[in-house]
Amino acid sequence: MGRKSKNTTFEQRQLCIFHHAKGRKYTEIAEIVNIPKSTVGDIIRRTAEKQSPTKVKHGGGSVLVWGCISAAGVEELVFIDGIMDRKQYLRILKGHLQRSAEKLGIQDTFKYYQDSDPRHKAYDVWSWLLFNCPKVIQTPAQSPDLNPIENTRQQGACNTTFLSSGTEKKIKGRMGEN
Repeated sequence: MGRKSKNTTFEQRQLCIFHHAKGRKYTEIAEIVNIPKSTVGDIIRRTAEKQSPTKVKHGGGSVLVWGCISAAGVEELVFIDGIMDRKQYLRILKGHLQRSAEKLGIQDTFKYYQDSDPRHKAYDVWSWLLFNCPKVIQTPAQSPDLNPIENTRQQGACNTTFLSSGTEKKIKGRMGEN
């Protein structure tokens, strides 16, 4: 047997959505609109499902970026095409790490942090870092992933909110790199 239909008016549904957007709890909304709490939950859930897209038209996807972030500032961003392997990662390090450190004035004192991704732990990457980095911070095996880019973006520091714009073209456009 199917679920019994809950008869709510358009006005009641709009009030539920309005009060939910204002941060009210389901019990408060239920009292204000005079409908059961479970019905409020159904209305909010169904509205969220309708508003979240299932298909992306005209692009979408993601952009993979390598970046240099330090207390001295933010330097080079490298846009990565395709799938990044250890060879591409090593090319990025060779081409951008030292130059970024020099621009920030920290070339002799910086500490390079990377997580425990397999391409970061590759022998050729580690041997290059050994001879070209003053200090490499190693992440313990079972440690949580610390992601300074996400922390920076959430706090609004270093003006990196442009990373959420969606496409490489848009990001470069905001950076003035067209």
